[in-house]
This record gives sequence, C-alpha cells and structure tokens, in this order.
Amino acid sequence: MTAFPDLHVAMDKLIVENGSVEYHWTLTGANNGPGGTGNPVRISGYESWQIGPNGLIASSQGYFDAEEYRRQIEGFAQHRAQLSAKTIARLSSLRSCRTPPSRPHVSSPARLDLHTVFHR
Repeated sequence: MTAFPDLHVAMDKLIVENGSVEYHWTLTGANNGPGGTGNPVRISGYESWQIGPNGLIASSQGYFDAEEYRRQIEGFAQHRAQLSAKTIARLSSLRSCRTPPSRPHVSSPARLDLHTVFHR
C-alpha cells in the first residue's frame, strides 16, 4: 500500500445472489509512494466472491481495466509517446469535429493482482 499513501477504496454497490457476492469498488489516490509517478489514479472494478458454508469468503476473483490503470499510472504523455504517428494524426483530426467520436473499445477486464496494483 506504500505506492498509494492516500489510497481510498469506496464501495459502489454490493450484489448478493445465490451464494455469491459481487463487490463493486472505485479506487482513488495518487501514486506518490517510493518510486511512484505522482500521477492520480481513479479506477473501478469488482470482486466476485463465493461464500463458503461458514459464511466467509471461500474464493475471490477481481476484475478491472488493466490498460486504463496503466495509462493513469504512466500518465497521458507516456501513453501518447507510444501511439503511432498515424493514430496521433487521426486523434488530432477528431478534435476538430463538432460531434464527439464514438467511445473507444475498453480492453477486456483483467484478473486483479492486488500485489501489482498496490505495490507498483
């Protein structure tokens, strides 16, 4: 947790159905820990929990948009440097349009690795 000294995780909603629980969350904070980028991060995801016979969490799978998380940690300047000249030209032309471009495809959710998320 040292990578995000001001880490805040908010519960967005909790869905309970047939012995399983989905815990939806939003994480906010700045990557100001040792070796951090200083960039702010706001990312949402969810945990899918299976509840055991003792009423405790027996298994947990976490999901979030890993590409969006990486983009926020690295900052837009780093991300832009990786774009091809053709993509940058296309994005520049879209800025002059009156109607906003369609939303880009969100990368598929990745399995949440809490160690990687919080110790980066």
